[in-house]
Amino acid sequence: PLRDVRLTATAGRVVNLAACRHLAAVRGLTIYDRSFGDADLTALSEAPSLGGLRSLSVGGCGNLSRGQRDGSGVSSRGVENFAWAVVAPSLAYFHICPRLALDRAALAALLGDRSLPALRALALTTCVNDEGARAIAAGGAFPKLEELYLDCNAIGQGAALALLDPVRAERLRALHLNYNRMSEYIVDRISAVKLPPSLRVLRLPWDALLFSGAEAIRRLEECHPLIDFGLDPQTPGVDAPVTAARVARYLLNP
Repeated sequence: PLRDVRLTATAGRVVNLAACRHLAAVRGLTIYDRSFGDADLTALSEAPSLGGLRSLSVGGCGNLSRGQRDGSGVSSRGVENFAWAVVAPSLAYFHICPRLALDRAALAALLGDRSLPALRALALTTCVNDEGARAIAAGGAFPKLEELYLDCNAIGQGAALALLDPVRAERLRALHLNYNRMSEYIVDRISAVKLPPSLRVLRLPWDALLFSGAEAIRRLEECHPLIDFGLDPQTPGVDAPVTAARVARYLLNP
């Protein structure tokens, strides 16, 4: 049976897609379409055949490894009106890349008590500011959350530290914050605080790492030796730019 589906150019055709009986066996659905809008998202979320989804990703065609912010056409209203009860109960991974920051109503819907009870990994791109990050940090919405991907947003240092609260984020194993609004001082701040006990991966904005200096990077690794900050140029994946990794490592070993 078909298990993993990736689609493009789906805007305006989701009603037909939702009626496809073969979707009942699908466990992963990824949609790359900058024109995919609120009506499409609503139609998708109301499709009873998608009740078995484990992974859902809705975004544009941007390359996050280069900091591009090319989202879908979904707005806060689309997220607010998403029929969580149909699709969400089984979702372990959810990613959405709206065209603008989510407002309070959309965040309230996303963070509702019954929205994503089984979620283990959440990725929100181009849509989270400080208020949104603090709302996520408040905890309680995702009791099983282990991985949080917040690259390409407008999150500052205070909100980033709130996301790393060791009590509220005690299950968090990975936090990605590349391409956000933080200065090099975030490195010293993180060196000085206690982090969630389960955290093993933390990706900070690469420019903050570069401008922090060798001593700050060395102190960061010494204070949190169990955490992978993506400073090794051999680290796999595109979330830690190779250029930044090499320069950071050069600062440590000139």
